[in-house]
Amino acid sequence: MPTSQHVYTQQTQFWSTERAYVLGDIARAAGHRLFAAQPGEVVLDAGCGAGLETIKLARTGARACGCDLSHEMIDAARNKSLQEKQDISFDVANIAEHLPYADAVFDGIFCNAVLIHDSPDECQRFIAEAARVMSKGGRLLISVMHPYLYQEGSPNRLNQASWAQYTPLEANPDLTQSCQFQEIYRNSAGKEFVSDVWYHPEPMFRAMMLQNGFCPVHEQNLCVTPEALSLANASGPYGYPAFYQIMATKL
Repeated sequence: MPTSQHVYTQQTQFWSTERAYVLGDIARAAGHRLFAAQPGEVVLDAGCGAGLETIKLARTGARACGCDLSHEMIDAARNKSLQEKQDISFDVANIAEHLPYADAVFDGIFCNAVLIHDSPDECQRFIAEAARVMSKGGRLLISVMHPYLYQEGSPNRLNQASWAQYTPLEANPDLTQSCQFQEIYRNSAGKEFVSDVWYHPEPMFRAMMLQNGFCPVHEQNLCVTPEALSLANASGPYGYPAFYQIMATKL
C-alpha cells in the first residue's frame, strides 16, 4: 500500500474545505474550545491540510499561519483564505522534519489529527521543533484518535462502527508500544479514505512533551455521540472514547 502521506496528497478532495462531515469534526470543535485562540496571538496550525482549521483560528482575530507537506493542500488553503479575505501565511513543510520558522515566534500551536500519520521518532522531532518555535508560556495542543479504537474489542476493530475501521498490519500487535494499522475512514457521503496510520499509547505524548520543556496542563477524551453518528451518516455504538487531546504550556 502507498504511504499515508502519498494517499493523503492524492485524495485532497476528501479533506478539502468543502468536504463532507466526518466524525472527527467533534474533535476539531472541542480542540478549538480548549485551544481558545485570542485576538493578536500568533498561532500555527501544524499539518493544516486545506486550511479549514487555520481559517477558524484566524476568525478569532489571531494571526494564523499554517503548514502542510502537501503542495496541493497548501494551494487549496491559500485559495480558500483569499475567498474568506483572511490574511494567513501558508507554507509547505513536513512538520515531522522541520518547522520553517524562527525561534520563539508562536503563542500557540494547534495540531489536529496529524500525528497518527507519524512514527514515534517523527512525533518526537515535531514536539522538539514545536518547543523551539514556541514562546515561553505558549501552548501546544495535540489531538489524535483515541488509543481505545485500536484495542482488540473496540467497535472499530470488530467492524461494528461504520465511520472507521482499524486492522493491525502485524499479527497480535503489542499495544504497550506504537505500531501500525490500516485505517478505513468514511465521511457522511460514504467516501472512504484508506491509509496506514500509527497507534500511539497515551503516555507517549505526555512523556515527549515533558522531555522537550512543556508542562501538560489538560487532557480530555471525546466520545462518540448519537448526534455525531447522525451527522456522519454512520451506524454503530456510541458512548466510547474516539479522540484524545492533550494541551501543554512551554516552560
